[in-house]
Amino acid sequence: WHRGDVPVMVDPKGELIPQVQPAALVDAILARKISERRGIWLR
Repeated sequence: WHRGDVPVMVDPKGELIPQVQPAALVDAILARKISERRGIWLR
């Protein structure tokens, strides 16, 4: 933290939450959809 870095941990099942006891928790999903006109993936 003193260098301005933010530690990030990826735990898809949330199994480490009780052990780590984070000060903050972000529940995020990267959603994608298919363009019907072009048949390509969009972000």
